[in-house]
Amino acid sequence: MGLSPEQTDKPSTFLPLFHSLLIMSLTSGMVSAILIVDIIFDLPIAAAQLSGIGPFTSQPSSSAVYHHAFIYYTAILNSPAMTFKTLGAMTSVLYGSWLAWDAGAAVNELNPQRYGKKFPLALRFQIIFITYCVMTAIYLFFIIPRYLPFMQNIQKYVFFNDVPLAFSEDIFDNWWYIALLRFILFSGNIAAIVQCIQVMRKLVRAIEPDVRI
Repeated sequence: MGLSPEQTDKPSTFLPLFHSLLIMSLTSGMVSAILIVDIIFDLPIAAAQLSGIGPFTSQPSSSAVYHHAFIYYTAILNSPAMTFKTLGAMTSVLYGSWLAWDAGAAVNELNPQRYGKKFPLALRFQIIFITYCVMTAIYLFFIIPRYLPFMQNIQKYVFFNDVPLAFSEDIFDNWWYIALLRFILFSGNIAAIVQCIQVMRKLVRAIEPDVRI
């Protein structure tokens, strides 16, 4: 995106940045909320699978936690509304972070002495963008493949399997690492939100140096 030299240090210069940060913050919050619900069902399975291993306390095995997770994932992964919400959130985050990277680089080029020191804006946005790229890759290549057995339309139209999925604990084999990846994604989302807030504070101070937030 192009910014003319006359726009340097004017509030309008920073509007694309604020828009991008707002998109990222809102969608990151939505993704984090979805992850929290998933973690609630993942943790009991992870605890059962890691029971008695290393520092983990031994616990009695129960098929109830597996059955509850089976019902949840079967329902949620076959819900069009939930599927489009997740894909929309991921797309919005990546698009917003890309806009922010582009705008941040433009601001740094206009006034590198002011915005290029002490953790420059462009670098902050690049870190956010790379963080979301890594989290999206983790979701697509490690979590989505474990979801496929639950997705009836995928089984029917891609794998030509019309037999309904029957409950079995084997479906959740090594599910503990899915719970671990979920924690990584959640932590990445929270870290990105914190970074967005810090960048907003820096932009506000750039526009109004006397403001302290």
